[in-house]
Amino acid sequence: MQIDDIDDIAALRRHEAAWRAAYDADPDAQYFMSWPWMANWLDLIDDQWLVLAAREDDASPYTGFLPIQLWSEFNTEIGFHNTIRMGGCYYAGYTGIMCSAEDEERVVPAFAKRLKQLNWLAISVDRVVASPRRMKLFLGAFAPSEFDVQAAEPKPDENGIDFTVYPCVALPDDWETFLKNHMGHTTRKHARRAMRLVDGGELSVTHATPETIDRDLGILLDLWKTAFTPIKTEAALETEIKHHRTMLRACFDEGDVMLPVLWQGDKPIGARARLLDQKNRSMICLVGARDLSVRRPPPGFIVHLYSIRWGIENGYKTYDLQLGDYSYKYDFGPEERRIINHAIVTKSKQNLRGKVEPRSLPYVFAMTQSFAAGGQAANAAAGCRQILQIDPDHAGAREMLEKIEAASKPADDPVAEARQLVQQGSFSAAEEMLSQLLEDDPKNFDARYTLGLTFLQQGDSKNAEQHLRRAIALNGKVASAYYNYGNALAALNRHAKALKSYKKAISLRPDYPQAHNAHGEALMALGRRGEAAKSFDQALALQPTYALARQNRDKLSTTRRA
Repeated sequence: MQIDDIDDIAALRRHEAAWRAAYDADPDAQYFMSWPWMANWLDLIDDQWLVLAAREDDASPYTGFLPIQLWSEFNTEIGFHNTIRMGGCYYAGYTGIMCSAEDEERVVPAFAKRLKQLNWLAISVDRVVASPRRMKLFLGAFAPSEFDVQAAEPKPDENGIDFTVYPCVALPDDWETFLKNHMGHTTRKHARRAMRLVDGGELSVTHATPETIDRDLGILLDLWKTAFTPIKTEAALETEIKHHRTMLRACFDEGDVMLPVLWQGDKPIGARARLLDQKNRSMICLVGARDLSVRRPPPGFIVHLYSIRWGIENGYKTYDLQLGDYSYKYDFGPEERRIINHAIVTKSKQNLRGKVEPRSLPYVFAMTQSFAAGGQAANAAAGCRQILQIDPDHAGAREMLEKIEAASKPADDPVAEARQLVQQGSFSAAEEMLSQLLEDDPKNFDARYTLGLTFLQQGDSKNAEQHLRRAIALNGKVASAYYNYGNALAALNRHAKALKSYKKAISLRPDYPQAHNAHGEALMALGRRGEAAKSFDQALALQPTYALARQNRDKLSTTRRA
């Protein structure tokens, strides 16, 4: 089986017919893997993406597709590294590996083989809809001698919501059967009363048409923005609104969106967009909102009821309430579906072959430039060396590295000399020099701090924590010391204490994007997702090109959309 890489939207669009055929032939394929969804999503995002495409030979059409997104990240321990996540994450509710059941024994392992030829530290296999057989074929291709394959343990957020649970309502053939079989006595009574308001004309519902789609999208997104303004930054709101508007409009043009608007007179009080998965006869709830000032009658409840009745009348078999076991979803009698996420991590905890992915060099260089501009010379130098390892002729990295090395030449300063040794990777020599300095002067903050960073960069978090803690005891007014102390604590899974250290770094230097992002990661590790989102937003406000903060924020965005 031949696997080709497609990383250009124009090239991908030439294979639309093959994609649609593969989608129709795949029993696992769901709407978020369909052509109108995936082609428009890849065209919308500005991140690194790649589609692996499978076929017999150059003369054959493609019969399988695996879209992925690449991320370039940095930490002080290993420098730049790559992670891979499934195409569509974390906006799409589901992801997948697409091919026919007959071909999967050849296609799925071939996809895994191609992935192992890229350079990455981890793959997030999240939200994948696939048969147990297909998942075993994919995950089993990563040998335990080289990789750790880990199933993520479901963990509710700070509000008790489990985002690995997908409540789905199995729709019967008629409305009355739904009311009797899916609702308790009291809820059923409320449902009948609510629908009488619509059927009797006290409330009205309109459906988006080609003539009203822009107006109705505007109503939906205005209501949504009003609801989320208190908990999201303006930048995050605008990004998500752009995603909603672009994707819903594209899928509407395909005939795959139902968007009802609930009106009280001439005032819109609720709206919810659903994707219509024609292949699987499923209605997928994507985004909805209501007028928060209207509590009776309950707009959200009514819009759901109206949509379920419409779905039954139009032959749909599933009403998919999407991720998150929010209590309101259980008013409609759903069954639970759980999707277990997996992580594939290299045993070495380094990129495969110890190098960054060549496709990522433009993004790595952009982040390296931001390090240099922010005065983080050691990080910038590390980035330049990694770039030159892949592309020795990279003029920008070569010039930047020469400037950094010229500026950091020691002038009878042994600590500066030790730092230069660290930048060159001569850790043992740096440790010896710094240890000697501390033997002569145990209160030398610069030497103690640099020794802690030296251990941290080598991945020795235990020694790093000890020396950074002692450095802070000598001088408690250096923001970067608290930031790196927090990194050492986080690497030791002491997230609560790391959080305190990041807070101190931010109090000393409020314009410290790395500290805000790390603060968010610590909150996320502690299950405090809402607070984490604000930290990631602050990091992005300070540094809009900060890819890791953007990745962390995107991962949270869809889990809070419901």
